[in-house]
Amino acid sequence: MLEAARLLDGVRIGVPRIVAAGVVVYPLHGVGSLLRRDSITLHEAYRLGAVTITEHEQSRRVSALDVTVHSDLPVLIPEGEVLRGGLQNRTVHITLLLPHGRHTIPVSCVEQGRWSPGRIPVMPPHRTHPARPVPQMHASNGKPHRSEFDPVEFLAPVSVRAAKMYELSRRGRGDSVQAAVWERVRQRLRRERIDSSTGDLSESMRREGIAGMLDRLTPLPDQIGVLIAIGRTYYAVEYFDCPDVWASVHQRVLGSYFSDASLARSISIDPVLSPRELARFFKHMLSRVRTSQAPDDTSGATIEKAPAGVGTHMKIAHTELHLDPSIFDAGLEALPQLCARKLSGLAFHANDRLRHVALFVEQGI
Repeated sequence: MLEAARLLDGVRIGVPRIVAAGVVVYPLHGVGSLLRRDSITLHEAYRLGAVTITEHEQSRRVSALDVTVHSDLPVLIPEGEVLRGGLQNRTVHITLLLPHGRHTIPVSCVEQGRWSPGRIPVMPPHRTHPARPVPQMHASNGKPHRSEFDPVEFLAPVSVRAAKMYELSRRGRGDSVQAAVWERVRQRLRRERIDSSTGDLSESMRREGIAGMLDRLTPLPDQIGVLIAIGRTYYAVEYFDCPDVWASVHQRVLGSYFSDASLARSISIDPVLSPRELARFFKHMLSRVRTSQAPDDTSGATIEKAPAGVGTHMKIAHTELHLDPSIFDAGLEALPQLCARKLSGLAFHANDRLRHVALFVEQGI
């Protein structure tokens, strides 16, 4: 059994930044030999005209979309991407790495009240002034491809992503996943007092309220992810395989957390754990991540082949956390609260790399 902790031996937790009341962000740094980038992200591929996203050609069903990759480099689609357009806006179920060709990917609807053609996005032929150079790639022809969908500015809010991953890990692909997503979308719109005629999640995903937090966290040269604490509501870890990938996705990922942090601050502002305890806590969580599974594994995690493209997923869902008390410096006041929380998430492994780890520790119900 291969543990992510071993794959992450060369990763260190950096100095934390308090970016808003109750919101603490620790950078994850890669040290030693860093992997070279060998893929492009969905957002980059879209801007280059190297990917087409359409309704599923055969059935036009809510739970599937077709993605055609026109480049010679595979396209990395992080879990939680929100795709706007088509008959309904969707969010991607799970992280995928898609090589050249057409793929059918699993999605959930985040716009319950519409099932009719939406706007067709206008695709710019090239991305101008990227934060990091995009690897050299070649499309099947020199022209950008038109898509029925475009990726919105951020990944889905962490509240939506955590609920989706929890149900996906516990019950697989089914109605329970869609029901959980719709319920979280309704809760979010209600809390923000947004009257959306179609129940559209993207109407609540605006940069204005979180611009200050995002602008304070430019990616560091060797950064590959973050650890985040949002008051007492969420703890989370996001890891990608190399700094160039993180530089491409960092604002999209951080926007997922900060959009919920702006709502969470009114509920609780103080993290349960000290900075040192929080770092130990996340290392404890990472020790549970596997990229292969032994026959006698009783962790509750499942390892499955990716539903599209290449690679495998470890999906994890626990209703309780069984923590080692040694991670705490003094006293166990936080332990009952933490043990009542839900852990969910994924680890995605493809082509001999751990590509993406997303773990969410959510306040228990």
